[in-house]
Amino acid sequence: MIALAAWKQGKRGLLLAALLAGIALPAQAVEPSALTPLTKLQLSVVQWNPVLGQYQKLDAVSGEITVAPDRSITVPLVGKLPVENTSVEQLAAIIADRIKAKIGLVDLPEVTVDVAAYPPIYVVGDVTKAGEYPFRPDMTVLQALALGGGPTQASPEQGATRTKLLGDLQAGEGDILRTMAHIARYEAELSGAADIAFPPELSSAPKEGQIAQIIAQEQVVFHSRVEAAKRQEASFEELKALLLSEIDVLKQKGDNLETAITSKEKEYDGVKTLVDQGIATVTRRTDLETALTSLRADRLDNITATMRARQALSEAERNLAAVQDQQKTDASSQLQTEQAKLEQLRNSQATARLLLMGLPADTTSNPDGRQQLAYSIVRQSATGGVQQLNADETTTLSPGDVVKVTAVGKDEATANAAL
Repeated sequence: MIALAAWKQGKRGLLLAALLAGIALPAQAVEPSALTPLTKLQLSVVQWNPVLGQYQKLDAVSGEITVAPDRSITVPLVGKLPVENTSVEQLAAIIADRIKAKIGLVDLPEVTVDVAAYPPIYVVGDVTKAGEYPFRPDMTVLQALALGGGPTQASPEQGATRTKLLGDLQAGEGDILRTMAHIARYEAELSGAADIAFPPELSSAPKEGQIAQIIAQEQVVFHSRVEAAKRQEASFEELKALLLSEIDVLKQKGDNLETAITSKEKEYDGVKTLVDQGIATVTRRTDLETALTSLRADRLDNITATMRARQALSEAERNLAAVQDQQKTDASSQLQTEQAKLEQLRNSQATARLLLMGLPADTTSNPDGRQQLAYSIVRQSATGGVQQLNADETTTLSPGDVVKVTAVGKDEATANAAL
């Protein structure tokens, strides 16, 4: 997590530096089908069920997947897969092979991978509505300018916009701190730690104020959940102990019954011989047969009771394991949700900073009254670097591009102040 945050911070630093630098590189569009970071993919996996005579969807594997910053995806049952230079069709075939091998299917499952959403583009600078906009294949700089409401000049609303953006940044910082605290708590639950290991951004803060309240709240929730889990586990452990005691008692009873049956069988054999010799009566033999039958019935009842107790013990052990697994599953699911939320919040913060930097300023116009505009594109390269590219109205954009619109004559000090 720390490494990823550092990478993100470095990425934003490079992005802002590139916006202020005049790097003269030609803009070349990336193929829209390229699976760039933050591309959302919709994965669907179905397999033929010959018993039911129909296809069944594998919900455990299907769903939405986001391409990670290192241009890889993580698929349940399959694991981590690199997607650079891989089409969605090739990716679907790879996933099908991996799933077949993983769960031992006879035939390949039907796997489809579709692009649910491309990473958005960002329009900043001297535009009416700077911000984040959905990307569409073959989108041009001119279309991005249209999405941003066209070029604009400084207006009295600039101060209000700046104030709102600064307020959004401040509120976003609080949300980021709370999300980081949630992540630390879920990580502690998953690892079975006795306490929460908060990141330095939280642990090194003063022992009062907003961060202190966030830490205190998370600790209360963490210890409450731990105690609730311990109570559940203790209840099943107590039940297991009772069942083990019952099984031990039944074993002792069974041993006693075996001893009694053996004694009665010997006595019965002796009386039977005496009856055959005419020394003992038939009634005596009949009484022994009745007693022996009763003892054997008791033995069967004891065996049945022991089997039931062992079955209840197995069920208690399964329930205990299920409770422990469910706790880890819930914590893992919540952890992934909070990590995705943190990523989104940081992206929103970066966008707000870019918008502050791109607030409109003074401009000049052509003789015909139209504003003179210069365009540039800030783009992340496949190697993780950031480069600023020269562009014009017909330049084709790529997912994740930042389109900077600059009115000729703009005072760069405005952008520097926004930072």
